[in-house]
Order: sequence, then structure tokens, then C-alpha cells
Amino acid sequence: MRASKHWLHQRISAVLLCFFIPGFWFLAKALNTSSYKELHLTLSNPVCLTFLSAAFIFILYHAQLGLTVVIEDYTQATKRKILIHLTNAALLSLLLSFIYSILKLLKGI
Repeated sequence: MRASKHWLHQRISAVLLCFFIPGFWFLAKALNTSSYKELHLTLSNPVCLTFLSAAFIFILYHAQLGLTVVIEDYTQATKRKILIHLTNAALLSLLLSFIYSILKLLKGI
């Protein structure tokens, strides 16, 4: 049951990420063509911040699921698996705190 649930979560997160692709295209275009003030106003919008935060959460969740599969499939030693999983979780928490601080910085300026 665990493998099928993992597979289902991987597919659902992949489908949800497809809906965020146009937003990332818009963001990439805005980064290249907009001035700092225009970009700041766009990114300070609560709707934009909500969608951007949701996209990053889904990206991180999807990556976490994929890394878990790779670790389980290609690592043999139990102690090494535990160490890699803990390192993976620590790096994910650092990345989440970095993204949170960037979003707070954009909101506060």
C-alpha cells in the first residue's frame, strides 16, 4: 500500500505542477523585461505570493518524493539510508527557511 500511495502522490504533484508552468513563464518574462518597482509590485501582490508559495511547496514535495525513491532504490546499507534521509530532510528545511525569508523580504520592502 505504501508504494501505491507514494506513486499516487508523485503523479498528483506532477499534474499540479503543470498548472504552475504558465506562471513561471510569466515570472521569467517579468524578470527580464520589468523594472524593479514593477516587479516588486507584482510579487508583493498577495495572490501572486500565494501562488508562488504553493508552487514552491509542490516543487519541494515532488522533489522529496523523487529523492526518496532514488535513495530507497540505490542505497543498500540501512545506516547510510538513514543518514541520507536525515541530510535530505535537513537540506529541505534549510531551503524552505530560505524561501520563506525571501518571500518575507519581498513583502516587507
